[in-house]
Amino acid sequence: AHYLKGETHRILEQTNEAIAEYVYVLSKDNNHYWANIRLGQMIWKADRNLSQAELYLKHAIAVNGEEKGAYLGLGVIYMKSGNYVAAQMMFEQVLTLDSTDQQALEFLEVLQAAPP
Repeated sequence: AHYLKGETHRILEQTNEAIAEYVYVLSKDNNHYWANIRLGQMIWKADRNLSQAELYLKHAIAVNGEEKGAYLGLGVIYMKSGNYVAAQMMFEQVLTLDSTDQQALEFLEVLQAAPP
């Protein structure tokens, strides 16, 4: 229920409330894949804390490296932080897991068009 409350707050752009719910979920189950992803995304959104966002997204990858969500989330954060090489690696990993992922394909196009 708390994860779903976090999702509702995230959709309503109530970042701090979403963070609180995801933190609660992770206090009960540190290996909740999507709560780790969402908390990383919300921390990035709230204060652009790359190291904290990376921590949660990389933990999600450790929990389930065969799922593409954490790679995609990490790629977006890397792209927004200007780390285009790392972003490209994450989007390529998404495509390794799902060669038809439209978001990863579109982000790679954006990266290829970006100035070096």
